[in-house]
Amino acid sequence: MSTRRLSSRRLAAAAIGSLVAGAVLLNSLSAFAQGRPDDRGDSHGQEQGQMRQDHGRGPEQGKSQNGPQGGSPFADNERSAISGYYGKLPPGQVKHGRIPPGHQVVRGGTLPVGYGAPLPPGLQKRLPPRPGYERVVVGSDVLLVEIASRVIVDILTGAVK
Repeated sequence: MSTRRLSSRRLAAAAIGSLVAGAVLLNSLSAFAQGRPDDRGDSHGQEQGQMRQDHGRGPEQGKSQNGPQGGSPFADNERSAISGYYGKLPPGQVKHGRIPPGHQVVRGGTLPVGYGAPLPPGLQKRLPPRPGYERVVVGSDVLLVEIASRVIVDILTGAVK
């Protein structure tokens, strides 16, 4: 009887393990099927499979943004402060964060954990706080990244010289 009880426990444990593994697999497959927002393409003749690169201000171009609003793109005052700060530094005095090979920095994409250098403290003090977001330097660009998801909200292309 104890052998029968032991094998029924093993069978129950195996069934529960299979259910958990199946749920994890289905969850990851549904996330993969949804894709990222920049994988949708656009209706202006862009070929399928190309990543949309929105290095500028995107649809908000031309709109005045004087203050930070959560996940909104860089505000005009932030752009001015960042450009002014880096414009005054001699070349070679900036620490550039690096992106791993095979990854692209695109608006709506994700920045791997550990990549990107923080903005210098002197510049951070000039900028308004963005709770839940961080500003990092990657190459010659400054990125606004949502901390929890690592999604790139906006890119200031060529801000760091």
